[in-house]
Amino acid sequence: MRVFVHHSYYGPSCDQTCPGFDESEYQGERYVIECSDHGICKQNGTDLRCQCYSYATGDDCSNACPGSYFDDVDKEVVECSNQGKCSLDGTEAQCECLPGYHGEDCNAECPGTEFNDDGTAIECSGHGTCVPSPDSSPGMESFVCQCTDGYSGEACEGSCPGIVEVDGVQMGCNGHGACEDNKCVCYKGYYGEECDKSCPGLLQGEDGSLKECNGHGTCDSDTLTCTCSDSRYHGDDCTLCCLPSS
Repeated sequence: MRVFVHHSYYGPSCDQTCPGFDESEYQGERYVIECSDHGICKQNGTDLRCQCYSYATGDDCSNACPGSYFDDVDKEVVECSNQGKCSLDGTEAQCECLPGYHGEDCNAECPGTEFNDDGTAIECSGHGTCVPSPDSSPGMESFVCQCTDGYSGEACEGSCPGIVEVDGVQMGCNGHGACEDNKCVCYKGYYGEECDKSCPGLLQGEDGSLKECNGHGTCDSDTLTCTCSDSRYHGDDCTLCCLPSS
């Protein structure tokens, strides 16, 4: 059996250990760690104490930022997957991710993420917001794009026609439809590829409902003309009541 000892035992009888000590065996190989593998054991006479790496805290260095470790090959500390900074507050350790990175260990990105030379990040192709996925679970975090109205796709890379900006908010389909698979699905009362067409006499009620032809007729979506409900109403928008006397 090969023996891998990351650190050592202490004392005259080699029976003393530093806090955060653990001994285990994996695939026939024996592993011994101390200070929870997040620090170095310092001996002062019979006193054994842990000197934690920059990303850990506590007597046994067990409170450590996720995605953080000491790289034995390059002999350097890796904090938060090298994509964030570890923040230590008392006994708490958590990652503060750089722009464009997410998750407890800063190892997750959203689709359509690009980085500028100055380190700023553009997420979701610049047309959405990066949000936690509903399928995320502790330790298995994932993030998805919540697209701005008018854009669609996993990375918000697709767009619908009729992009407009109203009160500083960008939306597609002229604000009169939903964007699905780069096509507009128009709300009731609106027609056309960009949902920019309607029949005359389109009214919006106090409850937000829409009425076409002033509520006195039906709209032909092909010709965008009104057919009035009865002879009491006439005109292009079915707004005039009663036929004029002859």
